[in-house]
Amino acid sequence: MRLLLDEMLKKTAKWLRIFGVDTEFIEGKSDNELITHSINNKLIFITKDEELANKCKKQNAACLLLKSEKLTEQLSEIKNSLGLEFKFPEESRCPSCNAKLKTVEKSE
Repeated sequence: MRLLLDEMLKKTAKWLRIFGVDTEFIEGKSDNELITHSINNKLIFITKDEELANKCKKQNAACLLLKSEKLTEQLSEIKNSLGLEFKFPEESRCPSCNAKLKTVEKSE
């Protein structure tokens, strides 16, 4: 399962990556560009913006509207609503670029 979070959820996106969830986060795009990207790449779009969530639904994009302002509650909402399993630390991803982390020797 792959996710796309809007600009209001940057910290949430970073934590989802740490917990092993493939999460995209794109800044500086319009609502329509984000929705189109979500549809074209089969991503579930996650937002706190009710108007944006309604736009998603009108365009038949998979979308989840978060209710909470608190990070821990947002992570719980996402996990429970989508039936996710957090796979930390085995499948953690880089909080900055979303790449899968790998174990390396200390010298590397």
